[in-house]
Amino acid sequence: PLRIRGSDSRVLVNRGWIAAPGDGSLVAAPIPRGEVTVTGKAHLPSPPALALHGNPEAAKDWGRHWPYLTLELYTTATGIQVLPAVILQDPDTIGGFLRLWPRELPKENMHIGYAIQWFAFALIALVLWLRLSLVREADGGSAV
Repeated sequence: PLRIRGSDSRVLVNRGWIAAPGDGSLVAAPIPRGEVTVTGKAHLPSPPALALHGNPEAAKDWGRHWPYLTLELYTTATGIQVLPAVILQDPDTIGGFLRLWPRELPKENMHIGYAIQWFAFALIALVLWLRLSLVREADGGSAV
């Protein structure tokens, strides 16, 4: 957490990725000392669609390997109050970490695909309705 000068407020800064060794251990990231200037974009982390733990206390048992981050889990596990955003540090700043932040852009082709899919479903339903609603009389229309 980065303490903001002149206040007791803190904000989490995502500085990027560091290549990890193949044995699953973690590499210690160098921590800047003294006063630093951070530029980046504010990001609101969200929990996953499915969380398999019961409460925020579960994060205390995760150790250094966290499957995901929410500000509530961080505050509960560390006891440090942070502002309700994470700063994604600009890729152009120094630090040596890989910073390729995903950009959420509208996916136009996805929407076109959904439209085609639903029009195809409607066409199939129409064909089935026409087929099932037209009754042919078998054997000249005589009923037994």
